[in-house]
Amino acid sequence: MSNMGKATAFSEERAKKILAYLEANHRITVEKAADLCGISNSTARIQLNNLDKKRLLTRTRGGAISREADTSATAVGTIKNLKMKEAIAIAARKTIQEDDIIAIGGGTTTLCLARKLVDAKNIVVITNSIYVAYELLGNRNIEIHLSGGVIRGQNGACLGPKAEEMFNNISVFKSYIGADSISREKGFTTINPDERTERAVLRSAQQKYILCDSSKFSVGPFTEQAASLDEPDYLITDNNAREEDKNFLVSCGIEVILA
Repeated sequence: MSNMGKATAFSEERAKKILAYLEANHRITVEKAADLCGISNSTARIQLNNLDKKRLLTRTRGGAISREADTSATAVGTIKNLKMKEAIAIAARKTIQEDDIIAIGGGTTTLCLARKLVDAKNIVVITNSIYVAYELLGNRNIEIHLSGGVIRGQNGACLGPKAEEMFNNISVFKSYIGADSISREKGFTTINPDERTERAVLRSAQQKYILCDSSKFSVGPFTEQAASLDEPDYLITDNNAREEDKNFLVSCGIEVILA
């Protein structure tokens, strides 16, 4: 067998080991892949990248997850305005420090934030989103608390009295929720059939953040209010937001952070 043939055979053997591990455990770190295959971390990264290109796994920062465990593909579908939401999530990640205790609500933008927490250390996350909780599950440096309640199929958020009660009885450093629309009349609104849980998530914190891409300034308003204009301390949005919209929020006492 030629050297090229040997290299291909070795690569296929490593791929089988990695995919077998993912089938059993759903996620794998670069270090685990390297140890499993007896290769360096840099070679393991290349192996994972190649498997991602073949759509045999989903590459994540620090490792990979099985295709079945990729919540964006199987649970919430295609995320609209993904680039903007990713940028917002990166900006939000910068506000979270080691030893923080935070609350995260449901939605696709908050899910993007959860994915940026793969390198977080010694933080506590309290959430009503089963997708957020699952995304964080592989990080042993994160203590996860998941509320009870009725699970909403559209975004995997737990709603209702049980979930609301949990957040009404806690006090955290920072909270992060999304919104489906921003209205000058109604504030931050949502299409959720029960907005009280998201409102309780936001109010549970000393510092309150709303994550919302600029497209939400031009839709709605929806009827259910997740937060009034005097509640959040910060709005994190993308740099496509109009000056008039940013100035209005600033006049309401909200600090606008551009991703």
